[in-house]
Amino acid sequence: MMYPDTGSNVMELERKLKIIINERRIFLSRIGAKKGALLDVAREHPDEKIIVFSESIDSIEELREYLVRNGVPAETYHSGKSEYEMTRIFSECGRGFNVLLAVRALDEGVDVPEVKIGVVVASGQSVRQLVQRKGRIMRPREGKQAKLYVIYAQDSVEFQLITKINAILKSLIRLY
Repeated sequence: MMYPDTGSNVMELERKLKIIINERRIFLSRIGAKKGALLDVAREHPDEKIIVFSESIDSIEELREYLVRNGVPAETYHSGKSEYEMTRIFSECGRGFNVLLAVRALDEGVDVPEVKIGVVVASGQSVRQLVQRKGRIMRPREGKQAKLYVIYAQDSVEFQLITKINAILKSLIRLY
């Protein structure tokens, strides 16, 4: 039996849920303590190219400003920039700056072989997205040892992200 109002109520609840989840994602990507942790990682690897992943353009722009204010040159790479600007930024990475912050523009289809350090400041819960982000830095290259840092809010939904990343990484390890 169909209930006429149920469909529209469910659709409205789904819409509201998506808004709340998006707000949570943006909130978690902008936690102040994450800025300090990212700065620590950047300072620990001053001569390495670093890709930083987050979930909103505003959050990566804030992170870039924070890093630059604290003496770490950085650039952002996202859909709000022109094709020309993104190409220029990508090609200059490693010369004028080593930290490249991205939202989703680098998730799929871009090969970044020189990058050895990845930092996830905020991420969706999609396993595919996590695999793609891991793939940006962990492609096998002779003499390349990659590191992936995940900066997360303790006791938050982000802790589930750590569990997923561990499962993904364990699936890549083969013991003989």
